[in-house]
Amino acid sequence: MIYDLPMSLYVSGQERAINADFRDVILICVALNDEELSAREKNYILLNNLYVDEMNELGDISEAIKQALWFIDWGKDYKKTEEPPPRLLDWEKDYNAIISAVNGKAKTVEDVRELPFLHWWTFLGYFAERGKCQISTILEIRDKLAHKKKLEKWEQEILRENRDEIIIKTNEDLSIEAEIWGE
Repeated sequence: MIYDLPMSLYVSGQERAINADFRDVILICVALNDEELSAREKNYILLNNLYVDEMNELGDISEAIKQALWFIDWGKDYKKTEEPPPRLLDWEKDYNAIISAVNGKAKTVEDVRELPFLHWWTFLGYFAERGKCQISTILEIRDKLAHKKKLEKWEQEILRENRDEIIIKTNEDLSIEAEIWGE
């Protein structure tokens, strides 16, 4: 059990300082979800933006990546045999709704974006306790669609009125649309 908020990670037996602010990690998450970036480019962005040290100082790069992903995933280790869950969240597309939900739980007068620092895990904690809000509704609809479950009438209406905000399009989806529209 980890009681403190990590401000560093151990890589190659050495403690390495990290940029633990939510803004830094969200930028990394956006890059990790960018289908136009190669795995090498994503790893570069991950390492370059999370660790304070230069990449060539980190030692074992695969261990640095593993530790970074552990941190981003709120301390969860994934087994290689686990199938990744469907992607329900798009950090870039959903940013304003996410911030709104976090602001609803954070005990601050100002918007969390105005805070000089908010630890990623604290941000995730606020987000996890969001309750019923816009982003929760979006995530519920995406989850039902991903698992091919029937939407309630009110969810169908929300989807119909907000399709562009709810549907996460992949490059494959965009190329199919381009073919349909003759582009």
